Amino acid sequence: MHCTHTIIYHMHTQHEDGSVRMFEHLLESNDLKPELLNWGLDETDLTLIKEQIAGPLESQLCSQKTSDWPYCGRTNAKSFLYEIVANKRNGVDVDKWDYFARDCHCLGIPNNFDTMRYMKFARVIDVNNRKQICTRDKEVGNLYEMFHTRSTLHRRAYQHKTSKIIEIMITEALEKANEHFFLLGSNGKEVRLSESIDDMVAYTRLTDQVFQQILLSTDPNLKESREILEKIERRQLYKCVGQTQPSTPSKKLSKVLQDTCIFYLYSEKNKQT
Repeated sequence: MHCTHTIIYHMHTQHEDGSVRMFEHLLESNDLKPELLNWGLDETDLTLIKEQIAGPLESQLCSQKTSDWPYCGRTNAKSFLYEIVANKRNGVDVDKWDYFARDCHCLGIPNNFDTMRYMKFARVIDVNNRKQICTRDKEVGNLYEMFHTRSTLHRRAYQHKTSKIIEIMITEALEKANEHFFLLGSNGKEVRLSESIDDMVAYTRLTDQVFQQILLSTDPNLKESREILEKIERRQLYKCVGQTQPSTPSKKLSKVLQDTCIFYLYSEKNKQT
């Protein structure tokens, strides 16, 4: 699911926004709100969960929301709770620890950050009238390993040129399939790949199996998409003929382009151009 979802996110929306909509869909489709109420979790708690995912919600209104405190799930007396899942203050959060453990294990890359040691020395401390998660100064070496692991994963995996080229090829294949490949959405409506982000029923069907469905399809309309995916299977990847990066990133450029070099690629089909 990860690869296809990531590409659709990059094409259309922010990852966190889609996650909030998916959370709301799971609550509704599984009728979970009554069960959560039985366990003492009300709308305020659900707002807290959404804010843990996406940060402050512009659409959410509440009495405690001010220019200094943009959250509705908890008051600023519980500010440290917003540093656990997605820490906007310094980036030290369990979301990173989770994908560090997963990706380092799968890629065979050492992860020298000791999560248990960090939690052992972490404390909630009042700093400038706001509670923050802090740790001992002697943990600076362990925290360095955390950011070093992140840098290593980006350099050797996430932003590796081969990873980016395959991502571009899959994106191109999905774009060419967009008008001819449909997913079953809400109320039995068929939606395009690019529209699935706006229909959570269809979006739950957007797994990496889409790759195999296009690859094994005999539909002539999917011929171009199939050829691209077959090249990935045969390792006939596009070649990088040059790269650049804006010296002054523009707000109009997507975050994907600002964070990575822009690749100029050619395929076997258009070598002569």
